[in-house]
Amino acid sequence: MATPGVAGVWENPAIATTQDMPASAEVDDRVAELLADAAEFFERYLWESANCRAARGKLADEGLGEEVIRAFGVGYAPIGHGELIDHLRARGYEADDLVGAGLASRSVRGRAHARFRSRIMFPVKDREGRILGFAGLGTHLGPSWSLWVTSPPGASYRPSEAVFGLDLAAPEIAASGWASVRLDCIEVLRAHQQGRDNAVTVHTNRVTREQMLALAAELPAGIDGLELELPPGMGADPKHGPVAPKAAPEPPRSPQTDAGPRPPYLNLKRLGIVVASTVAAINVWTGAPLLALWVGSQVQPGRLLSYRGVVTVVVVLAVLTFLLGWALTWLSARYDKLTGRPPVAGQTSPWHRAMRGDRVEDIRARFGVSAPEKAVAACVAAGLLAFEIWFFFLAGSSLPSS
Repeated sequence: MATPGVAGVWENPAIATTQDMPASAEVDDRVAELLADAAEFFERYLWESANCRAARGKLADEGLGEEVIRAFGVGYAPIGHGELIDHLRARGYEADDLVGAGLASRSVRGRAHARFRSRIMFPVKDREGRILGFAGLGTHLGPSWSLWVTSPPGASYRPSEAVFGLDLAAPEIAASGWASVRLDCIEVLRAHQQGRDNAVTVHTNRVTREQMLALAAELPAGIDGLELELPPGMGADPKHGPVAPKAAPEPPRSPQTDAGPRPPYLNLKRLGIVVASTVAAINVWTGAPLLALWVGSQVQPGRLLSYRGVVTVVVVLAVLTFLLGWALTWLSARYDKLTGRPPVAGQTSPWHRAMRGDRVEDIRARFGVSAPEKAVAACVAAGLLAFEIWFFFLAGSSLPSS
């Protein structure tokens, strides 16, 4: 949610305009069936795919047990475009159906692309348990890759009316008159697991009057009998009277932008990390082999080559190579932290390898290559070029000449 103090940003630019959309109490049966089939696919993928071990581990790291995860119908959307679309097409749905339900969008070439990719999926339901849309928690983040993404406003999902967790929280809210609004879906699941069954969340900047009406639907006094527990930084519309105009949500910003102008010393740190990465990369093929040979010569008895000398060179070279590789990894992580570049951009979790479309190139294309990585690549190219010059022009090549 784009609320103060919330780490993520909801990718939902139409929040401020959904008030003007015509309301409809009926959910189209075709859309409802399609959303239910998609939810079933996401949930089965999370629990049955071996590629989702890391996603299940992430939920476990949040302190969530399997029982509450299954109770809310949590699932997972693969990183590739084809998995969900192919599955739903096999069930008789057309691309236009997926676009209309908010599960896909059209590219400039008119092709349907899945809206939710590489995300833990939380179905947003109405009071009766019918699925209205989804909220997706990103597992690979970047400057243009929002932490949370919701379904776009459509026939069934309207952000100004939808309340996540309402289907399970409604009985407790009706009994107590209290609704505990949490920051996000994860917090709602954690609260229900702890026995706080009145926990819900919304995907708007504030709790709207329409959302309060949905929460108070079973209260004898209606909206007047509803009490809200709000997280820090979130407000609510007045129960009666004119609603204050809502400001358009701010676009997602990178950590550097959020922190204000970059201090000069950070640029020096970045430069120092790039220089250190270059030195470490060069020493992988220069300093490490030379030092290993020198250590081996010190333990070599006499001038004849011995087994002890060879083993010493191999062991020392392996240790130095490992240390330099570790140093390069650490320096790259430090650079990512300074620049706000997601540390997972250069890595692919096990659950992003086996499925079609889940390639390292697909992930790296979203974030580009960092400066330390470019420096290491340049050092490798320089090393190969230096070897070729030495081999062909300086060492006296043993290759046959014409």
